[in-house]
Amino acid sequence: MLKPLIAQTRTEGRFILVLIETRQVVVAGVAAFGAVFSTGFVLGAIRMLVVAPHVGAFIATLIEAPLMLVASWIITGWAIRRWGVDRQMSARIKMGAIAFALLIVAEALFGIVILGQSPGQWLSTLSTPAGSTGLTAQFTFGFMPVIWMKLPRSMAT
Repeated sequence: MLKPLIAQTRTEGRFILVLIETRQVVVAGVAAFGAVFSTGFVLGAIRMLVVAPHVGAFIATLIEAPLMLVASWIITGWAIRRWGVDRQMSARIKMGAIAFALLIVAEALFGIVILGQSPGQWLSTLSTPAGSTGLTAQFTFGFMPVIWMKLPRSMAT
């Protein structure tokens, strides 16, 4: 399916460049999601099984959130550099949106399939103090590619 598209656009190099840029954004977003979700899976298990029974769900989430944000910051920067995501606002917004959307879908599926929650139960957990803290951290993760773009080039490489 891609061959006719490439053959058709050989004289229009700009379109091929857009395809390459789109691939970089998508792959970087997927990679950032995968690494952040994996990190969150490990830290979330520690939070739920070890920390929360002693200090409660909200305090445990407050302890976990800064660790996740630091990990997310490092992972986002790595994905941007690794796949050469352009410094344009549109590319960074797309990367963050892809990573955030995948993260929310994975979180919902985890709650529904693994924890046995109904979709309504999963949504209601987002309105708790712990849930809204986690969701705020996830939104922040989604905006990190844009924040990286705003850094001076010397700091963002």
